[in-house]
Amino acid sequence: MPNEGLFGVHGAALEVRSQRMGVLASNIANASTPGFKAQDVDFHTALAAVENATNTGGDVSIKGALQYRVPSQPSLDGNTVELSTEQTAFAEKRRRLSDDIVLPQRAHRANHPRVERRISMADQPLTIFQVAGRAMSAQLVRMNTTASNLANAGSVATSADTAYRTIKPVFRTQFDKATGLATVNVESIVQAGETPNKRYDPSHPLADKDGNVWESAVDETRELVDMMETARSYQNNVEVMQTAKSLILDTLKMGR
Repeated sequence: MPNEGLFGVHGAALEVRSQRMGVLASNIANASTPGFKAQDVDFHTALAAVENATNTGGDVSIKGALQYRVPSQPSLDGNTVELSTEQTAFAEKRRRLSDDIVLPQRAHRANHPRVERRISMADQPLTIFQVAGRAMSAQLVRMNTTASNLANAGSVATSADTAYRTIKPVFRTQFDKATGLATVNVESIVQAGETPNKRYDPSHPLADKDGNVWESAVDETRELVDMMETARSYQNNVEVMQTAKSLILDTLKMGR
């Protein structure tokens, strides 16, 4: 298999990045927890641990690669989470995860163009990789909307119509009769949550003629919970792809 090396290393990197996403989400969710110590992942140590676990059949874990962050400005309550640092890292990791989904698809098309054309047809059976890949893409959309909501928490506008409103993706389950498998697609992105809050603040530059501004009603606690759940769901789909790849390779080796 010409791409076995590529997908082996790529799959391990995908696993590390998905688990690091969970670590970053935990940091952000605990930004107000007294005494909480922010952590990050040493990528090279984690990658080596995941590759070793994949080759030996052991449990995939990056615990040995976790390191505590050193804050630039210590806080009085002992919390070492710096939201700007965590949000920047989260956004970068989200971009890399998006690239990780595209890379194997490109490699597959380059080596199997005819197979790719057949798979892309709507009447062809779904593979386990397509099922997991579509689910990962859906979770990336969910990550993007959650990040947008958190970035706009507390933002104000001149009117209720122009104020930011929470957005959420709408998922639709897709069943494949040929295989009995099911996956999920993003059908649309809609506005959800509470209406913007009117606040009297005549000194604000965006205040209307009556001295009111409209503040977005983003529920930050709910968004942080969604972020952690999304990271966990993404990681589960990565593990599905890793397991399927290992089973296919083991089956092929039996015929050698």
